[in-house]
Amino acid sequence: MKEIPPEISLEARKLREKEFHDAVYSAEPQGSKLRRIIYSVTGSADEEFMRSILNVCRGKRVLEYGCGSGARALTFAAAGARVTGIDISEEAVRLSREHAAQKNVDAGFRTMDAEDLDLPDNSFDIVCGTGILHHLDLGRAYSEIARVLRPGGIAFFLEPMALHPLVRIFRGMTPAIRTADEHPLTVRDLDAARETFGAVSYRYYFLTTPLSLVLFPLGLHKWTAGALDRIDIRLFSKLPGLRKYAWYVFLNLAKNR
Repeated sequence: MKEIPPEISLEARKLREKEFHDAVYSAEPQGSKLRRIIYSVTGSADEEFMRSILNVCRGKRVLEYGCGSGARALTFAAAGARVTGIDISEEAVRLSREHAAQKNVDAGFRTMDAEDLDLPDNSFDIVCGTGILHHLDLGRAYSEIARVLRPGGIAFFLEPMALHPLVRIFRGMTPAIRTADEHPLTVRDLDAARETFGAVSYRYYFLTTPLSLVLFPLGLHKWTAGALDRIDIRLFSKLPGLRKYAWYVFLNLAKNR
């Protein structure tokens, strides 16, 4: 099926997202070192995200929603899933296809608007993505995810949240590494998913963990992050009111059978 050129079909907000991410994937992005530092203390959330999907994806049709350069999609394909990856960035899709060819992994990648998927109803067992929903109109995104999921299918997303005080300061200091239109999620955004999906659940990450970044120059950040992560798990369990201040949330969204 012929892809619609994004420069013709996309509204201004989406064009800004496309242009930003085309630049990110066509060159060494500004802030990439900073992203690696951050990941060094937030990797436990990504590990759980990947493990949750890898445990159930063999033989399933998987849509990676906002596939980036394709690393996660290729991991799912290598584990036996039938994978399609979509992204608004043509550069990201080009890289994904190159990586699939280099690794001889069977996966398909297409440039596509995540809020208006050119995909059939009920066509995937799993939809997943990391750091994608907070770039989108959530009403449209939730609707499209539910539409392409088969009855009984499940969506997995790992997303930043809006209210962590230290992270809010950090975001204000680093505007160049994010898009103008992104909007980390709030509790209201999470609750909105209940209007579309039959069952939803969330796991919250990182309340005190960002403090470990202060120790990066001493090389102690990873050890400290692990200890603080364990503390955060207890805090979120014992004091649910703190969950809205989490740095990240892992969403599980199930479609009714």
